[in-house]
Amino acid sequence: MENIAQAYRRFYQALLPVFGEREARASARALFEDAFGIEHAARQDGIFSAQQQQILEDYCRRMLIKDEPLAYLTGVAHFCGLKIHIDSRALIPRPETEEWVHQIIGELRQFSKQLTPGKADSDYPRLLEIGTGSACISLALAHHLPGAKVFSTDISDEALELGKKNTILHGISIQFLKSDFLNPLERYTLPEFDVLISNPPYIDPEEAPSLEARVRDFEPHKALFAPHGDALAFYRAAAEFLLERKEPMTQARSEAEWPEALPLAYLECSALRAQEAAQLMRDAGFDSAIRHDMAGHERLLIVYKKSS
Repeated sequence: MENIAQAYRRFYQALLPVFGEREARASARALFEDAFGIEHAARQDGIFSAQQQQILEDYCRRMLIKDEPLAYLTGVAHFCGLKIHIDSRALIPRPETEEWVHQIIGELRQFSKQLTPGKADSDYPRLLEIGTGSACISLALAHHLPGAKVFSTDISDEALELGKKNTILHGISIQFLKSDFLNPLERYTLPEFDVLISNPPYIDPEEAPSLEARVRDFEPHKALFAPHGDALAFYRAAAEFLLERKEPMTQARSEAEWPEALPLAYLECSALRAQEAAQLMRDAGFDSAIRHDMAGHERLLIVYKKSS
């Protein structure tokens, strides 16, 4: 019978030719931690049971033959220091998304410190996330900015159920709302907010054949793909929404004494269309900027009130 370290090495070696060293090592570590609760498996000499071995072989087969995502097998994803329950009702959180959410958290903390002396540091702006999925973004914001009021919307009942489950697991309060953001009538019913945040569906459906099978065949298409023929549909809707809310947002910010430099929106975007999305916002009367992710790709579109 194998010990834990031997089983870990065998799984890692099986993944190595397909995934490469970095991803194979990360996958092996995540699987042993999330499926078996074993940390530092490469150094553990305890017995690896027959039942555990059966589970490991099943996961290995499904990852290598069917290309199933590991997070859907274990039901666990890690995001901004939180363990998130994940399944096929929502996208698997990406490291590049986690990167910009950490940036937002740091920036909102800085903005809170610019309030009039005497205001509480926990007094953060109201945040509205569109397309919550597993609620990983909203959860991270609410967890790390405990004074923030977070609203979270999705078109999918199934995703909202998953998001609510995650809030219960972490004991975090988020207000969930069902809404089709591309429908102007439904946008009208959304609550007042200070900052819009989203990782929207931005992949052109024509790009589907080029995606990895583990993404194309397993993750929810509603959360991946923009409408046919309009890959910028969400950003156009966001521009319209911000224009509709511009006056009340300006008044609310003035009353709350939020700095002028506080962004109106943080929107993840495709590197293929980031410049187009930024220009769309400028054409609508806003200032915009684009940030690169850790791989150097244009990833985050930031929208600001136009400077006078």
